[in-house]
Amino acid sequence: RIRSIMNSIASFPDETILSFKMAERKQFICCMNLYSELLYLYHLTAETKKLFEVTLTMVQLTMKNGLTVYSPASFANFGLAAVAVGNYELGYRLGSLALKLSQRINAAESASNIMAVVKWFIAWAFEPLQSISESLEIGYNLGNQTGDVYSAIMNKNFSFSAMFLSGKNLVFVRNQTAAFIKELRRRKQEWCVNALAITHSISSALIEGLGVPWSIENEDTISAQGKKRNNKALLLNYRCHQLMKAFFFRLDDKIRSTACILDELTLTEASLRP
Repeated sequence: RIRSIMNSIASFPDETILSFKMAERKQFICCMNLYSELLYLYHLTAETKKLFEVTLTMVQLTMKNGLTVYSPASFANFGLAAVAVGNYELGYRLGSLALKLSQRINAAESASNIMAVVKWFIAWAFEPLQSISESLEIGYNLGNQTGDVYSAIMNKNFSFSAMFLSGKNLVFVRNQTAAFIKELRRRKQEWCVNALAITHSISSALIEGLGVPWSIENEDTISAQGKKRNNKALLLNYRCHQLMKAFFFRLDDKIRSTACILDELTLTEASLRP
């Protein structure tokens, strides 16, 4: 079903979609608002199948009824769905379209979320990670300006990961992640601390060696919390970084114990990203 709708959307030039008029029917706008809230929920819970089902419905409704301020986010997530089924070119086109739509109709409230989805989950296959990190910093600022705290934090977390992977100074990455974690805890926004702690840990290990204890969270805590919340994305992120560390420090036992991680990546519902 998703592939069929993708083929249909692909036949529409970007200029045609960008020229759609804004919808005026209040019932439709309210419906799109409710679906938009579900998008946030399924991003947070990493329920990719449900996310794509909602996205598909929102795109179909937009094509039939016109644009709302929630439409750009639907095209961004539909681009994510395209990437998930292997159509990277269409995914990138839809993601770029979502950014253009967001600017055209001034969808400020969802701009931060759209930036995170497009730049981290789609554009990584086409753009340099350093450039992506800079865009995610813009997304972080947009989220702070509009009160979208969840998307702001998500952008910042992804930005740190992009910095690390693109070769940013490790001392800078370590110090900045530590400072941001401290800020999140002050604000009682704990939900992203574990993901940030993973980036902080591997940066510290590469600077000072494996003997340095985890100063943010210990490894057992992150693994246990990931399992308790059934957070597959966090667990895979943790295991990927453990495998990376094992290769860096030639820990043969660790390499063997995480050798099946590629099989897990193909089975999980978590969205593919760097």
